[in-house]
Amino acid sequence: MCLHSRSNLVHSTALRGHGGKEHSKAARRKAAMRKRQPDSTSLKDDAASQIVKTPNTAQPPPASLLTIALELRNRIYAVVLLVSTPIEVTPVLHEPSLLSASRQIRSEARKMWFIQNAFLIPNSPLPTVTPSSPSAGSASS
Repeated sequence: MCLHSRSNLVHSTALRGHGGKEHSKAARRKAAMRKRQPDSTSLKDDAASQIVKTPNTAQPPPASLLTIALELRNRIYAVVLLVSTPIEVTPVLHEPSLLSASRQIRSEARKMWFIQNAFLIPNSPLPTVTPSSPSAGSASS
């Protein structure tokens, strides 16, 4: 029998010799320790709840319409503003909302909207003209 095994034997014998009271105290301590120690999933949940996401400063800010090249903006204006059917002119003609986005966009895109689209101007009813009666002063032969 090795020394290590003998010490365990002595320890367990000593515990039993006290009527099991020491053994039950030790067992209760171990059980209490197990209850205090959280399992690995709750540790992961606690760690995950403490993680604070910070904004990634390495990413450039998103591009806006005015930061891209004029050639690309003109393509975007064409897709948004040009239509295949004529635009009917009414007493209240609303321009596309894109033209209200900024002064720069309005100055760049408004000409395209007016020049490259077809506008339909409805004929207004002409005033009714009644033929005049022949004048009495005309001579007939």
